[in-house]
Amino acid sequence: QQGAPSDIYDHPSNSFVSRFIGQTNILDIEEVDQDWLTTTGLSLATSDGKFVHVRPHDIEVIKSEAAAAPAAVLKDWQHLGSLIRIELAQVDDKQFTKPIFAEMPNERFKQLQLGRGDKVAVKIRHARWFN
Repeated sequence: QQGAPSDIYDHPSNSFVSRFIGQTNILDIEEVDQDWLTTTGLSLATSDGKFVHVRPHDIEVIKSEAAAAPAAVLKDWQHLGSLIRIELAQVDDKQFTKPIFAEMPNERFKQLQLGRGDKVAVKIRHARWFN
């Protein structure tokens, strides 16, 4: 693929380019709980592939209210300077086939006062589909 780095990053032409140009979560829709995917706002009706690629910064994490159904549990986090990288696990002892990572600004992480084991709501803002 040729083009400006930002165009290639934002609009990779295939799965290889998506993985090569930057970090991405790769979800096999046949292995991931379909109910979980719909709670994140990802529409399976518009899918045109078997694999969903989601950049960590395209996953919004919000501390779950007690009455709300959580989409994930914060398993661990890493401080990366101005960013926090969060590792997510599914609730109810279900496990993702691979870890799912989200990123947010350090200040936002502090505002949410998140800790290991906290239940969180997850919103996927943007995803790319590939076969």
